[in-house]
Amino acid sequence: MQPRIRRRSRGFSLVELMVAMTLSLILLGGVIAIFSSSRITYETNDRMARIQESGRFALNSMVRDLRATGYTGCSIRSPLFNALNNNTSVLWNFASAMQGFDGQGSAFAPTLDTTLLTASGVNVVRTQNTDVLVVRIPRPGSTLARVIQAIPNGTEPVVVDAAVQTAFSANDILMISDCTRRAVFEVTARTGNSLSHAASGTTAPTPGNFTTDLDGAYFEATPGGGTEVVPMQVIIYYLGKLNTAPASAPPSLWQRVNGGVSQELVEGVENLQLAFGETTGANTVTYRKAGDVVTWGNVVSVNIALLVRSQSEYGTDRDGGTYVLIDSTLGASVTAASDRHLRQVFATVVSLRNSTL
Repeated sequence: MQPRIRRRSRGFSLVELMVAMTLSLILLGGVIAIFSSSRITYETNDRMARIQESGRFALNSMVRDLRATGYTGCSIRSPLFNALNNNTSVLWNFASAMQGFDGQGSAFAPTLDTTLLTASGVNVVRTQNTDVLVVRIPRPGSTLARVIQAIPNGTEPVVVDAAVQTAFSANDILMISDCTRRAVFEVTARTGNSLSHAASGTTAPTPGNFTTDLDGAYFEATPGGGTEVVPMQVIIYYLGKLNTAPASAPPSLWQRVNGGVSQELVEGVENLQLAFGETTGANTVTYRKAGDVVTWGNVVSVNIALLVRSQSEYGTDRDGGTYVLIDSTLGASVTAASDRHLRQVFATVVSLRNSTL
């Protein structure tokens, strides 16, 4: 009996242990390879998802605002009187629904006062060779108010329905329209539902009014129509980054509203290029860079292209490819910096609805 017990308690031989360890290492190597591959795939997909989220949000923001440009109140192509000071400047020129500026190094075509981008409450360094878009639109989500008291001389206060009076405040920029004419002015004071528009000096960032006269009489609203007012705003889109950001940090899409403090909208937007579809004849639209546009009032569509990159580098592959934005004939192509960032182009053409009515 004793020898049999010894045989049952005998362990693995050295050869058996080595074989078992070899098989275990092979299996472990396979598991590590699968885990590493899965992690690379996850990291790549995560970065691409973030790029797509950023690109779509940036594009949708610009598209939404462009579609609102050219608002003229209840009348199409009605005459406009601009009572604002500096009403031919980029910020307050409501005679033009939108404008673009082609970035050419540190300069622009047409010429743009770059203090509009830098003197904005935060020290943002503009990204050279990228374009700038300016849109003038009704304030998103704003209240359209009816005027309930006639303005026979054009100088009386604008009196709106008391139910919506809190939607307006001093320094708001408003457009008033009665379907035959329209005017843009700054509210200098609000008393209840009465909105004053006195002549005033410029108090940055708002422009003030050079006259209290709205250039004509406006009558109170009627059940079938009448005079209405709506808040307006000017939005500047541009690329840049804080001067305190490291050199390797990507630029962001910034937004400046009514000359106020610039706000960072989307991180990682590396390039912005624009082309403008200008009518050049019957049923003919020609796309041009901003410096080549002849008449901004004839622009009926805008081609937007954004190059968005990942926030951090990953992997070993380097991106030194050329990305075509807009159209190579317009010179809108970008060569990547041969780094390990992922990139994607987001582009669309926006029809300016109010300009094609």
